[in-house]
Amino acid sequence: MEEKRDWQWTISKILIYGGIITIVMWALGKSFGLINTPLWIEMLPIFAGAITLLGFASSTGKFLQRMTHLERNMEKIEGRLEETRFQFSQRIDSLTERVIKLEIKSL
Repeated sequence: MEEKRDWQWTISKILIYGGIITIVMWALGKSFGLINTPLWIEMLPIFAGAITLLGFASSTGKFLQRMTHLERNMEKIEGRLEETRFQFSQRIDSLTERVIKLEIKSL
């Protein structure tokens, strides 16, 4: 399970950094006049930006999934705490009754 998360996180990083590097390299090449290309290649930064956004969206989605999982776990823990609190309350009530009986017997 942990290997799958690491693998998915690596893909997200590759998409993000690959998109950023592509945009920067294209901007530098275009500004220095190294890139004189047809229109479809001039659209490369838009494609790279879209890929970068996909990487960010993928990372955000994974983070939200982890938060949902964490929220479910917290709800389970809260339920267990309520059960334990109820059991302690019953036990305390039982002990209180026993103490009262002992006090009455000792008088």
